[in-house]
Amino acid sequence: MARGLLLLALGCWSLHAQAPDLILINGRVFTGAPNQSLTEALAITGHRISATGASTSISRLAGAATEVIDLQGRLVIPGLNDAHIHFIPEFVGKKLDFGSNNPRCEEVLRAINTAAANAKPQEVITGVFGPSALFSPGCSPAQLDAIAPSNPVLLRTFTPHAAMMNHSMARYLGINEKDPPVMGGFFGKNMRSAQWDGVVHELAAIELYTRLVDHAEEPARMAAMLEAAAHWGITTIQLMSAPTDPKHLVTLLAATGSPIRVRVIPFVYTTTAGRQRPVYPPIPPNIADRIRVDGVKWLLDGTPMEHSAAMSKPYADDPAWSGAINFPDSEIRAILDESRRAGTQLMVHAIGDRTTKTVLSLLEHSGGAGVWGARRVRIEHGNGISPDLLPQVRKLGVVVVVNPTHMSLAGQPNRTMPDTGIPLAIGTDAEGRTAGMNPFLNIMLISKSTGDGAPVNLTREEAIAAYTRTSAYAEFEEREKGTLEAGKLADIAVLSQDILKCSLEDLPKTQSVLTIVGGKIVYRASK
Repeated sequence: MARGLLLLALGCWSLHAQAPDLILINGRVFTGAPNQSLTEALAITGHRISATGASTSISRLAGAATEVIDLQGRLVIPGLNDAHIHFIPEFVGKKLDFGSNNPRCEEVLRAINTAAANAKPQEVITGVFGPSALFSPGCSPAQLDAIAPSNPVLLRTFTPHAAMMNHSMARYLGINEKDPPVMGGFFGKNMRSAQWDGVVHELAAIELYTRLVDHAEEPARMAAMLEAAAHWGITTIQLMSAPTDPKHLVTLLAATGSPIRVRVIPFVYTTTAGRQRPVYPPIPPNIADRIRVDGVKWLLDGTPMEHSAAMSKPYADDPAWSGAINFPDSEIRAILDESRRAGTQLMVHAIGDRTTKTVLSLLEHSGGAGVWGARRVRIEHGNGISPDLLPQVRKLGVVVVVNPTHMSLAGQPNRTMPDTGIPLAIGTDAEGRTAGMNPFLNIMLISKSTGDGAPVNLTREEAIAAYTRTSAYAEFEEREKGTLEAGKLADIAVLSQDILKCSLEDLPKTQSVLTIVGGKIVYRASK
């Protein structure tokens, strides 16, 4: 590897009963522990860190079989923990490439027309588009019918909270067009259609994606996602199961033999009759040390892209509409009660400020801090948390998981959350595509400063802590990982550059040169 790590064959005698299996020396070890400065070295025995300290002291612990790696001044951090990520499989059939996530309507229709002209009858055609085409009057299910009458066509938004399809796709998916939307789902471009019209939002859209999955490509995509995580220095991902059910995810993880830790978080679907229940499949023995299934996630609103995030004020280009909360208050109260009785950590997708205020109010009225303070309810995304809500968020013990690549959607008080005592964790919200998983891009975005140098968001040290220590806290694992301390799991990343010193613009270029999970090297950059 460039400026490669130097492997030393040391056979020094150790006074300890059990010499470490692996020692890292001569580095800049960012332990991430509160009130601790950088140190130089650490020792690993079995799955855990056995000591940290000066290189001279740690070197003395080596035994005849100890592997010692000279870090040559590289920065070492706790393994990164992506607190919110997805695995969204590819769909079957022809996949359209519009050149961007937000193509114009005419670009979308032209691509579909070309694909349909070269497709077999009943061959599925799918693509990803954005609000420009979704809200264009010229792009409609009727237009899809006109240009591709013999082919099932579905376009999903890149978020992916909405989809548009033709009648052929509705038949392919087994949709009864006379049925109302499932609970938490909506019909129509404006989400206000009483009948199916080929445009679906929220739970009415996401459940359909499970029927289009190309299962043949899933193992390779899962393996690529896990390998990419290790290359980035990510040692844990918290995997939201939508749109892939938890049982199937566990099967895929067992087949690929995940090199990193994965927390699978069940997502709950609905029917026209009501809410379903979360599923917690057993874990095969070959991955039981790295995989767990727990928690539950509910989708309470959408995103501003589709005008489905529930806002206090109307959308600028639709003064009659301010978005919608997916469930009535009575259903959210039932969700809270079920989570409390089951002892399951509750996670809610809440982007709109109206949704956020509703959740906080219902938490207050269902026991408040006395019931919820220690349960670490998570608000995923958190775009709707305005400064005036911070005291209530803190009092209720809510953990906020932010996605720095989304911060342009709303002005979140990220700087003041940790100052207020609110646990702030980071997730990419990536779809399993490797480019979107770059943690150092997210660290760059959340640690940007104004022109006068005043931090708008977090310092780099705080960003690393949010990506490690607080992400572990967000899954009740802070006693096991998240910092580099004796007794903690040896989940470690050695970085290609010092992210505490490099320029802001260079942060996304960072990779791991050595990734360790539970004391085992799962990725080592080639020389």
